[in-house]
Amino acid sequence: MIELLAVIVVLGVIISIASLSISKIMEKNKQKAYETKVEVILKQAKQYAYDNENIFYNSDKRFGNYVCEVISVQDLISGGYIDANDKELVDDVNGDQVVITNPLTQESMTTLNILLYIKSKESPSSPKYDSVGIYNGSIVSALDLETSVCKVATNKVVSEFADSQTEQTMTIDKTGTYVIEAWGAQGGGNTQENGGYGAYAYAEVDLTEGQVLYINVGGQGNNNTGGYNGGGNAANSANYKGYGGGGATSVALRSGLLSTLSSNVSDILLVAAGGGGGGTNGAANGGAGGGIRGVNGINTNAGSQGGYVGTGASQTEAGYNATHTAQKGSFGQGANYYPTVDSNNVALGGAGGGGGLYGGGGSCRTHAGAGGGSSYIGNSDLSNAAVYCYNCVTSSNENTKTIVTTTVENQPVSRAAKMGNGYVKISLKEKDSILTIFASNIRYDNSQTHVNCQDVQCMLDHIARLVK
Repeated sequence: MIELLAVIVVLGVIISIASLSISKIMEKNKQKAYETKVEVILKQAKQYAYDNENIFYNSDKRFGNYVCEVISVQDLISGGYIDANDKELVDDVNGDQVVITNPLTQESMTTLNILLYIKSKESPSSPKYDSVGIYNGSIVSALDLETSVCKVATNKVVSEFADSQTEQTMTIDKTGTYVIEAWGAQGGGNTQENGGYGAYAYAEVDLTEGQVLYINVGGQGNNNTGGYNGGGNAANSANYKGYGGGGATSVALRSGLLSTLSSNVSDILLVAAGGGGGGTNGAANGGAGGGIRGVNGINTNAGSQGGYVGTGASQTEAGYNATHTAQKGSFGQGANYYPTVDSNNVALGGAGGGGGLYGGGGSCRTHAGAGGGSSYIGNSDLSNAAVYCYNCVTSSNENTKTIVTTTVENQPVSRAAKMGNGYVKISLKEKDSILTIFASNIRYDNSQTHVNCQDVQCMLDHIARLVK
C-alpha cells in the first residue's frame, strides 16, 4: 500500500510538471499565433495606407509633416485587404462575416483600430510612410491615440469664411497660435475653356486676444466681370467673349481690399492667388493662381498671335500681355482684357487676369487665356508657411515656399487647388491637449514604458518605435 501511494504521488508530480510544460507550450503557441495575426494586419494596413496615399496626404489630421489617421480591421476586411482564406489570420467565415479571434483572450480582433502614423514628404505624388501601428487592448492600452495624439494633430477650426462679396472680420477671443488656410478663386470659364484654379496658402501665426482679422474671400470670375478682390474684367461684347479673372483671398490686420494695401504690406498676413479667366476659342485656359509666380494663360494660336496670352504675376511685378505691354495688372488687381477689333471692326474680346499680391495679365484675343496672380506668405510673423498651386513654378525659399499640386477640389481641401469661389479656414492649435499625454504610460506587449516628451514630435516618434 505504501509503495502504491508513493507511485501515485510520483505520477502526480510528473503529471503536474507535464501539465505545466504543456500549458507553457500552449501559451507560447497562442502568443506566436497572436503575433502572426498582428503582423499580417499591420502588413495589410500599410498596403491600405499606400493605396490611399493621396487621401491621407490631404487629411486635416496633420502636425507638421505628420499625419495621424485611424482605421479599423473591419475597414481592411471590407476593402478586400484581408483574405477570408488566410488560415493564419481568419478563424472562420460566418456568412458575410469574417471571424478573427485573439488567441490570447478569445476576443474578436475585427473591432481593433489601427493607427496609421505617417510622415509625409511634401509632394502628394510621393509620400513616405515611416511606420504603421496597431493599437487596442493590450497592444497599447494606457493611451487612447484617437482622442489624444490624433486630437493634437487636428487643429480646432474656429471660423470659416466663404465668398460674400464684402469684407468680413474675425476678433480673436483667445491668445494662441492660429493656423490660417486660404484658397483663391478660380477664373471664369466654360466646359471647354477652364478658368485657372485658385491657389492654396497655409501659415501659422501667433495672435493676441482682441486682435481683428480682415478677410476678403475671392469670388470666381464670370462672363464679363472679374471676381471679388482683384479679378480682372473680361470682354462684354456679343462677339468672342472672354471670362473674368478669379479674385484673390486675403487675410490682413488692416481693413481694405487687397488693391488698397500696397502701402501697408506689413499688415497683410497672407494671400492666396486667383486664377486667370479662360478664353472662348479652343481650350484657351486661364493660368492658375501661383505661389512665387502665377501661371501663364494658354494660347491656342501660337503663330503670329502667340503674344496675346496673359502672363502670370511675380512677387514684385504684375502680369502683362506681351503684345500690349501697357495692359498690365497691378498690386492686388488682375489686368482687364485688352480690347481689339478685326478688319471689320468686330470686337475680338479677351480674358481678365487673376487677383493676387500682384495680379495676372489679361489676354487680348479669345483664343488666349489670362494669367494667374501671385500669392503671398512673406510676413515675418508667419511660420510653417507654404503655397500649393496647380502646375506652377516652385520655390524652396522660406518667404515664398511654393509646392506643385495636381489635386483640384470644389470644396476647400488642404493642399489642393480650388475650383469655384475662394474660402478661408482659421484654426486654433490645441497646445493644451499635449499635456494630457506627457505623463501617460504606454503598455506594449505587457511591458510598461514611461513617456517623457516635451512636444508632440517626440511623442509621435516614441509611439512609432513602440508600434513598429
